[in-house]
Amino acid sequence: MESEKKMLRSYAPDVDEHILDRLVATFGELRSLADRGQTQYPYSTREAVAIVKHFQQYPEDGLQVELFF
Repeated sequence: MESEKKMLRSYAPDVDEHILDRLVATFGELRSLADRGQTQYPYSTREAVAIVKHFQQYPEDGLQVELFF
C-alpha cells in the first residue's frame, strides 16, 4: 500500500494525504473483491492514477463516498 501511495503522490503532489489513503484502501478492496469473484472488473492502478490526476487539476472537486448495502 505504501508503494502505491508513493507512486500516486508522484502524480499528485498537492492532493491531501487523507484522500490518497482512502483511494489506496478503496482500490485494494476493489482488487480483493475481484480476486474473490465478487466483482467482474479488476480495477487497476491506472484508474487510481486518473483519479489523483483529476484531484491535482481540480482540487475543489473533493471526494464523495457512497455505501451500498
